[in-house]
Amino acid sequence: MPRQVTRKCVRYQVDWEVKTFNGQPVAETFLFDISAIGAKLEGPRPLAPRNHLEFTYVRPGDDRVRSHTGVVMWMRPLIHKPGRFQMGVKFFQSDWPLDQELRQGAKF
Repeated sequence: MPRQVTRKCVRYQVDWEVKTFNGQPVAETFLFDISAIGAKLEGPRPLAPRNHLEFTYVRPGDDRVRSHTGVVMWMRPLIHKPGRFQMGVKFFQSDWPLDQELRQGAKF
């Protein structure tokens, strides 16, 4: 029987470019999914679990720079993409307005 995964929030699959980590510009770093309480990021710079992180991004078709602050919960190297890492970030503050936007079918 397949394992059932229950989540507190809906995850939205996205492919948005991340602009900064803790105020420093980053390259080739992307946001792959996001919810009201967290996100999954991929990039060439590994961040160890329990590190605090503020990251910024711009959604396609939107000029506003958005940011989230949280803690890295997990990090893993991508075997099929040497030099790339995925990280899970849990936000310090829930972003329910973002969830509402994405739930209503806003472009993402």
